[in-house]
Amino acid sequence: MKSVNIIFIDDEPEILAAYENMFKKKKTLGKLDKFAKVKKEKVANKSSKLWDSFDCKIQFASNGLEGVAKVEKSLEEKSPFQIAFIDMRMPPGINGAETAKRIRELDSNIEIVLITAYSDLNLDEINENVGRPDKLIYFKKPFYNEEIRQIIMNLSSKYENERIKESFISNVSHELRTPLASISGFASFLKSSDNLTADQEEYVSIIKDNSVLMEQLVDELLTSVQMMNGKFKIELIKQNPVPIIESAAKSMIPLFQNIKEVDFEVDLEKVELNVMLDATKIRQAILNILTNAMKFTKKGKVRIHCFSENGDFYLKVSDTGIGIPQDKVKLIFDRFSRIEDNHHSIPGLGLGLSIVKEIVYHHNADIMVESELGKGSTFTMRFKGIA
Repeated sequence: MKSVNIIFIDDEPEILAAYENMFKKKKTLGKLDKFAKVKKEKVANKSSKLWDSFDCKIQFASNGLEGVAKVEKSLEEKSPFQIAFIDMRMPPGINGAETAKRIRELDSNIEIVLITAYSDLNLDEINENVGRPDKLIYFKKPFYNEEIRQIIMNLSSKYENERIKESFISNVSHELRTPLASISGFASFLKSSDNLTADQEEYVSIIKDNSVLMEQLVDELLTSVQMMNGKFKIELIKQNPVPIIESAAKSMIPLFQNIKEVDFEVDLEKVELNVMLDATKIRQAILNILTNAMKFTKKGKVRIHCFSENGDFYLKVSDTGIGIPQDKVKLIFDRFSRIEDNHHSIPGLGLGLSIVKEIVYHHNADIMVESELGKGSTFTMRFKGIA
């Protein structure tokens, strides 16, 4: 039996009673009173074997605030709801959109189904305010009971699969950290030795540099998991961004030194402009972009440049690499997206730029891409300056 915790939030008692009745009568389909369509086909009145394998534990709330309180309590008891069905209009209290927003703030993983009989919704605003549009769907009245059951089966399976995926990635990432730390540490120790031949020094440098790259990949995996489960946190502090950029650029110099035909140019203007930043997250974004530029540039240069203009702060990373086809540019920020058909076969996870986009988004900043196939790319981040 698959156990599923579900909460139904609606201000009309007869609708809540109809929901409850649907779960009690597993062998007959029935209808949600006047709010459900009457389905005449006999086959529809049979409960599926798949549905019978679900053990649904249901709770009800007659208004938004009660629903939010029950979700909070379920989290405290370590028994979270997987799915919340929320009516959009629940006067005189908070409406369904506000209820969904508050629930999402408590639990970013919950699957939310907003139910309405009206078509005057601004879906873009709801998506933006509630968050996690990948976990938010809309359903219009009237509907069949079987449609509700199908939603429950699909969303509960989605919820379970995501938890398994996140747990696997997180466990693998943590298990990789210990051996990578050992490899990096011993490589540093060997590199400091005076008894190495020129070839040995080169081999140790390769080990050290690749262990650094592997550590970055592990960080990308862990960050991606945080994004998927809503635990990606940003702490914005007013500060000058130049020292952060300089630190990130310096850490990349040894890696670029091993690429003989690529020059790494660091051109950082001194600016008297502060920006609201999370230093750790911005550093990660810069490293991701620079690592990406290094991977795809075999000859020429990679340049990092920053400056202020019209009260905004700009950071540019440009390269003379392979470039990106115009029809693929819009895909590069998608998670696990890789352009590896006839364009290139360079290995990677397809996570680096999706993480950059997420970091930039949480800074209320912008990121733009200019690229020409065979000539290179330029990534530009623009932040709002603070006097």
